[in-house]
Amino acid sequence: MPTLPNAPLLEAIFELYWGKRIIQNQMIQFQFSQREIDSFIGRFSSSAEKVGFGFEESLTPNQPKLPHLISNRFRSEANAYPCYQIGLGILTVNQINAGYSWNNFKDAILNGLRILDDSHPDKLKNLPMFLIKLRYLDIFKSSLDPVTFFKQNMTIEFSLPNRLLQHEFLTNVLVDSVVAFSVQSSKPKGILSITIQRNNQTHDGEYVMDTTLSSSLNDFCLSEISDIATWLEDAHLIQKHAFETIISPTFQKTFQ
Repeated sequence: MPTLPNAPLLEAIFELYWGKRIIQNQMIQFQFSQREIDSFIGRFSSSAEKVGFGFEESLTPNQPKLPHLISNRFRSEANAYPCYQIGLGILTVNQINAGYSWNNFKDAILNGLRILDDSHPDKLKNLPMFLIKLRYLDIFKSSLDPVTFFKQNMTIEFSLPNRLLQHEFLTNVLVDSVVAFSVQSSKPKGILSITIQRNNQTHDGEYVMDTTLSSSLNDFCLSEISDIATWLEDAHLIQKHAFETIISPTFQKTFQ
């Protein structure tokens, strides 16, 4: 997203998944070498410390390593962003609104990939990667009901048939709403998924928008950091386009 003075950004997230897939009992399972299970976390920790990310948090102490479950987090210091999160077969790079810019976030992602390449016993180019994602979570503070919120602030129409609400035992008070859809993309090849959901857990009310561009790596290969850098630029252009077209121009001005 563009850097805005009052950006609604809650968090930007990059996710990379890998693991050798096997079929057992008609179910997909993931297989990792014993060398990766035994040494990857420690090697990543050492490599991260060398480039200034020596503040480590263990998120699943004394628990077995499970595929694609975040187990360790690395920061430059306590509560600092960006941060790196890893587990068996997963790397994420996370950045909150404070300090966000696309160029800085992209540089942090590429730095995380270099740490991964330096620390993983199989190196980046040999990882059986199968999924890559770029996600943006935006939060909009609003106490408006969903129909009014979408009408005033979004370019997506949201309404309920009047006949539904005319039932004698139904009220016209809509207590929750989720709007979700997905669109295929050709560059990069993948799927843009957008979900806008009302959060009723807050007193003043808010809506959360999850905009995710994901690519399955079964059809093409991203074996080099430069390949992933190109994917990131293409994915970000689609993310930016989605943000600027789904949110109404009037509502966007409130972020300036």
